Amino acid sequence: MPIWILLALAGAGFQSCSDSDFDPVDNQNPTINIAAKTIHVEQGKTFSIKGNVKDADGIKSIRLSNVEMQLVKTIDLLDIYGDSLVHNYNLDYSFKAADTWEEGKSFALEITAEDVVGNKTTEILNVKADGDSSNPVFTQAPAGEITVLVQEATKLKLNAAMADNKALQSVVVSIPRIVEKDSILLNGTKEDSFEKAYEFPAEEDEFQLTMTVYDKTGNKTTTTSTIKVSELPDFDKMYLADVTEAKELTSDLYGVPMAIEHTGKFMYTARYYNKKANTGIRFIPQTTDFEPICFSEDPKSPGHLASSYGDGQAIVLPKANTYYAISLNTMKGEYSVSEYTPTTKDMTLDGTATIDFGDGSGEQPAQICLAGSGLPNTPSWTTNQNNGAFILAQDKANPYLLYREMELKKGTEVSFTISQTHCWGWWPEPFWRFDGSNGNEKNVLNGGDNMKAVTVPADGTYRFEFDYSLLRSRITLVK
Repeated sequence: MPIWILLALAGAGFQSCSDSDFDPVDNQNPTINIAAKTIHVEQGKTFSIKGNVKDADGIKSIRLSNVEMQLVKTIDLLDIYGDSLVHNYNLDYSFKAADTWEEGKSFALEITAEDVVGNKTTEILNVKADGDSSNPVFTQAPAGEITVLVQEATKLKLNAAMADNKALQSVVVSIPRIVEKDSILLNGTKEDSFEKAYEFPAEEDEFQLTMTVYDKTGNKTTTTSTIKVSELPDFDKMYLADVTEAKELTSDLYGVPMAIEHTGKFMYTARYYNKKANTGIRFIPQTTDFEPICFSEDPKSPGHLASSYGDGQAIVLPKANTYYAISLNTMKGEYSVSEYTPTTKDMTLDGTATIDFGDGSGEQPAQICLAGSGLPNTPSWTTNQNNGAFILAQDKANPYLLYREMELKKGTEVSFTISQTHCWGWWPEPFWRFDGSNGNEKNVLNGGDNMKAVTVPADGTYRFEFDYSLLRSRITLVK
């Protein structure tokens, strides 16, 4: 081999990257200062590994290692910064804790720094799975606007329910001029409820309510409301509630309670399909609680209304599979109930009838689906019955009622249109969208606005129901 080739190869070897390329400055081990020797993390959450590394010779790499955590990471500073030696490096590495980490489990995470001449230092960071970075939540909270009627003893009974992934601590109520800071200790469990009555002056006025729930780590969530003390107002909106517990008013995705029609001053009409005999119903102007105002039957005077939950009893609808019209006059304190037959043309939507849209797609089943996002086991926004469209069943006792149950996961965002299926994925009539209200209160035939997306509050089985005669739909938690 010619001598010039040997000299060239020898020169290339001296240019290669190795620890011997660098002359030591002090030849001391790197220093590692960890921000905290122990960090408390929460399962399923991202946390940061922080510290500072210094070395006079220059830092080659920082290695993070714990096999049980499934974390083996080398930060190669020579590769990142090229020819520039780093002598001072602020470590800030993000890592997501596994959902499967046991509560209180500890991991010894090795942090090893190596300098460019081969000196190494290792520090141990204790990672403990007992942290809590999640805020508690109100699973039931007062409505944004609350009306309290002026009476001899004007009281507001506040009801709330709270939940936390670890442990609740307390709830604090503040109503300036009524109570400045009422702190109530909770039981330290993951779920708890709160109920307390507050007295107000028997005169028209307005107050601001603030409720804050704390968990044992100090995380908090606040909700606010405006309280109006007044004579009976002509409420713009009224709702029918066919549930018995306040928590059922807020455990749905939407549709409970059900909006009814405001037909005149202090006058309202509800149309309701009664699936089960002897269903009890009440009427409320606020959507999250039966307090402070609830219109129901006055047990001392049938046909008349009580205006508070404690003074009344449910209006009972006796017949199953029957449509009822209920009229209210809240000023007179009267109500009436009558049966009726819908005038909407019924359709056969169980897949046994066919339809031809005249678009060249040919005859296909007349059936209705939900087309949207967040629906389980179905492609997004499809009406194609041959591609997993979310097809609804038709109730055998009532052709106007369509339904389907589904398994949903907490945190899933759901939004859809109710539509006739189409084998090309088109959007023929009939379809139903929504009225534009934040609560998706009414459906609109062949028009309307897109649905306001809803977020699943808890894992479970949910039931979707849609009555195309009433133009009302809802999704409720069944188990």
